[in-house]
Parts: sequence; structure tokens; C-alpha cells
Amino acid sequence: MIEGLIFDNIRIIDSIPEEAKLLCYGLDIGYTNDPTALIAVHKLDDVIILDEIVYMRGMLGNQIANFCLAAYNKWGREEVWIDSSEPRLRDELIRYGVNCKSVTKGPNSVQMGIDVMKQHHISVTKPSSNLINELFSYSWKKDKGGNVINEPEDFNNHAIDAARYGMMMRLSKKAQNRGVYNITIK
Repeated sequence: MIEGLIFDNIRIIDSIPEEAKLLCYGLDIGYTNDPTALIAVHKLDDVIILDEIVYMRGMLGNQIANFCLAAYNKWGREEVWIDSSEPRLRDELIRYGVNCKSVTKGPNSVQMGIDVMKQHHISVTKPSSNLINELFSYSWKKDKGGNVINEPEDFNNHAIDAARYGMMMRLSKKAQNRGVYNITIK
């Protein structure tokens, strides 16, 4: 067991149950050093189920689009949430027919996304080996005295980032209240 492990509520399951509902996909972009990760986010009752679709380096836009379109054929056509620092690639994926949207980031968005993830029971499909590896090694930083601090290590977290994008855009309180307005008439 790693000291300061961020996620200690992960359960491994064989496959996604038929009655689970697809919420969205999350996409973290890499190329040379970092992999591109595409994760499907499903929900069944109070459990979030994550399924790794692709985790690969050196992918071009058309290759990423092909994985997204194949996921649509398997699970359904929900939005693909992508890092907002990749507007060119987002637009390219849209031209290929991918329902791609940029993640809204702000101060502490990584911590907010982790908080959203930790509010749910998370199951991961057994074939999602890279995501499982990341989840079981993702930990908090330590200060000079060796004490765990409330800041994640920015290492080996690409599939987690993809899952975090989808979950924070679909499951955070802010996302759940999107489009809800209170009107007062005086």
C-alpha cells in the first residue's frame, strides 16, 4: 500500500453491466512522452464505472477520432470532454464527427475533479490495466519533512485525468445545476 494514496475506494469488475448508463467520455491528450487516454464513464445506481478505451502514445487526430467513433458504436454518442488547452485538436475531432467539448478549468480544478471522483464509489473494468495501474499509484505529494500534503503528484495520471474531466463536467454540483435558474419577480 502506497502512503498518501489518493484513491482507496476502487473496485475492479469484469465488465460494464448492461443496465449501466453511459454518462460521457473523458480524453487526455499526449503524444511523444505522454499517452493519449480515452475513458468511458458509466453510472449504475450510485457507482461510477470507468472503462479504458485507448491508452497510447504517438496518436494523430484521425486515429483518436477513430477510437471515439468506435466507442460511439459500442456504448453510445455522448460528449467527449477534452482538455481545454487543446482547441485545435478539439476542432479537428469535431470535423471527424466527434461530439467533443472543452473542459472548463479554473483555479484548483485538479483538486475539484479529484473531490468529485472521491464522492463516488468507483469501479473499473478489468481490461483497463493502465487506468488501474494509475489509480493504485496516484498519491499526494510530501513536504520536505515527509508529511503528506493536499496536492497530487503530477505523474502517471493520464487516464485519471481523462476520467476526471468527464466526471467533473457531468457530476460536480456546478455541472448538475447548469441551466437551472432562479427568477424572482418583484
